[in-house]
Amino acid sequence: MPRLSNNDYVTRCRFIRKIYHDGSGILSVLPYKHQLVTLSYYWSGEDWTVEQMLENRSQLDAKHPSLSARAGKHFGVVQAEVMTRLASEQASSSPTTPSVTDVTPLRARRRRRGEPAVLRTRHISVRGVARRQPDIQKLAIAFLQLAEMQSAREQAEREAQGHDEAA
Repeated sequence: MPRLSNNDYVTRCRFIRKIYHDGSGILSVLPYKHQLVTLSYYWSGEDWTVEQMLENRSQLDAKHPSLSARAGKHFGVVQAEVMTRLASEQASSSPTTPSVTDVTPLRARRRRRGEPAVLRTRHISVRGVARRQPDIQKLAIAFLQLAEMQSAREQAEREAQGHDEAA
């Protein structure tokens, strides 16, 4: 397998940075640890010059000789996912493909007495994207929501205790 040229490395770094920031979640096709390997090899500073990127690469290659091979393998998976999504977008936008606009969601019918609780099986998968740094704003919102939920729960418990004492 040919060695990755410096131009290709810089191109991959920019590509990874672009798909990381675009919100598409393409990196989520990789397991978390593979995302970290890919980001550790191809991630460069936001405003790094080409020379800085290549210097970082040479340091990584010296410290971790197998990192480039592992990151390259994972990059191939990400690249294949991008190509798959592009192909599906092009196929869906072609005039020969009918577009379905009125799609009714799958709804479970009401359970009658004696029927099993699970009528239909749905498979839901959740995949995450590794972040280089925590999103402070999202964490703050999550903590505020958690505090509001706890406050509402405590209020409901106090009201329930007040009704019990009054009775």
